[in-house]
Amino acid sequence: MQIIKNEIAGIRYFGLISLLLALGCVAICFLNKEARSSGGHDLSGMLYGGIVFFALSIGMFFGSTIAAILFAAIFAIGGIWLAIGSVLNVPFPWYVINLFFAFLLLLPISIVVRSLAQKEKTK
Repeated sequence: MQIIKNEIAGIRYFGLISLLLALGCVAICFLNKEARSSGGHDLSGMLYGGIVFFALSIGMFFGSTIAAILFAAIFAIGGIWLAIGSVLNVPFPWYVINLFFAFLLLLPISIVVRSLAQKEKTK
C-alpha cells in the first residue's frame, strides 16, 4: 500500500512541474507580443505547448498514470533529441552540458517505469 501512495505522490509532483511549465509557456507567449509586433520571432506556438502541459498537469493531479507516461515520454523524446543533436553538431564544452541536460530530461521516464514495475509487483 505504501508503494501505491508513493507512486501517486510522485505523479502529483510531476503534475506540479507540468503546471509550472504550462504557466511558463503561456507567459512566454504573452510576453512576446511586443517583440513580435516589432519584427522579432513569433513564439505564439508556445501557447499550444502550454495547453498540453496544463491538460497533463490536471490529469497528474488526479493521479492518472497515462498522463504521467505522456509527460515522461515528452521529456524522454526531448532528451534523446538533445543528446543526438549534441553528438552531431555541438563543440566540446557545450557538448558535455547538453548531455547532462539530456540525462536530466530522461529521469522522469525512468521514475515512471520503475514505479509502474513496483506497482505491477504488488498486484
